[in-house]
This record gives sequence, C-alpha cells and structure tokens, in this order.
Amino acid sequence: MRIEEVADRSWALFDASTNWFCQVAWDVGVAVLHGDRLRVSVLAATDED
Repeated sequence: MRIEEVADRSWALFDASTNWFCQVAWDVGVAVLHGDRLRVSVLAATDED
C-alpha cells in the first residue's frame, strides 16, 4: 500500500468494556473508514497472561 492510499482514510482507535478485551497489557482496537466511505476495516486484538 502506498502512503497516498493511506492518507485518504479515516482512522480511529477504540476500546470496549467487554469480556473479550482482557485489559491486561495489549488491548488494541483499530477501525479504518476507506476513502470511498463505503467500506470499514476493523482490527481487534487482546493479550492475556
């Protein structure tokens, strides 16, 4: 992916109060609204001891 392709997207970090996020060390939530405003990509990851 080129830097120009990333620049036209809207990025948001999120957290959630749910049992899925373990709240230990590395809970990550990222949502990306693509430049066409029709598609969303979501990444959610958690870490537990």
